[in-house]
Amino acid sequence: MSTFGERMKHERRTLNITQAALAKTVGAAQQTIHQIENDVGRDTRFAIQIAQALGVNAEWLKTGVGPKTQADWRWYLDTHGLSEDTREALREMIAAVLAGRFSERRLLVLMRTFLDD
Repeated sequence: MSTFGERMKHERRTLNITQAALAKTVGAAQQTIHQIENDVGRDTRFAIQIAQALGVNAEWLKTGVGPKTQADWRWYLDTHGLSEDTREALREMIAAVLAGRFSERRLLVLMRTFLDD
């Protein structure tokens, strides 16, 4: 997701919100939401309201930079020196543990193995 519109559309769909419902929530026309999502319009005056409605940080929504949500700030600060690929791999690993697809014990064993090298 490289554009404001792509990020917005992805988050809206993830939350199962229609363009019309999002437009009503932020006080915009449905056509405005459609144009932003399709990168036709550059109207970002609703960015803060859209970000709030979608539960994401406005700066991330507009630029793709920084933490996606407020809860991600600590993660961002602790990993900002790592490459995006490394951060993504760590996120996926943690998500797998939280979802029960990968045991916490197994993760610890792997981490200790790498740290001992």
